[in-house]
Amino acid sequence: MIRLFFRCRKYSARPPLPPFVKGPDGKPYFAPDSPYAGLHFNISNSGAYEVLVVSDAPVGIDLQRETLHYSPLKMAQRWFTGEETALLSSCSSEAEQQSVFFRLWTAREAYIKLTGEGLRRPLDSFRPDLAENVILARENGHEETAAAILPLIFPESGYCAAVCTYAPVSAAPVWEPWTETLWEQFL
Repeated sequence: MIRLFFRCRKYSARPPLPPFVKGPDGKPYFAPDSPYAGLHFNISNSGAYEVLVVSDAPVGIDLQRETLHYSPLKMAQRWFTGEETALLSSCSSEAEQQSVFFRLWTAREAYIKLTGEGLRRPLDSFRPDLAENVILARENGHEETAAAILPLIFPESGYCAAVCTYAPVSAAPVWEPWTETLWEQFL
């Protein structure tokens, strides 16, 4: 089960989150004595929007407004693996290059939020495989599948989003408005 929620930060207040604690890496989770203890969640925001993913398996989510002030290829050369840079170089237009860049970027951010490691994890130690929708991590000199990527079509154009999870992903979830009574749905 993966449920997605969004709200426009400009026009609505965020409903309060139930009490949560932070793990050793700083990733938030519901306390063991909480009625939501079996649920995992993650939040991201960009531009005017904020998103929330709730699941029965660990998850990470990233949302990015698709605006760049630098060349996607130059950014990839600095932050991405050689395979990702080659993928961007093979794009036939700047628009396609920007689209692929944001798909890679949101998958990367969602993965480091899933693991809880954040930017402490070297960015060249893993890469998104957009054809297979998986994260490949380099361990002991070879790549292994580390997580599934769920590429998302955000309800507002001009944004890109992705979810990463360790659980198999069978179907794309539907975006729902983030309501005052959101958490009551899970009791």
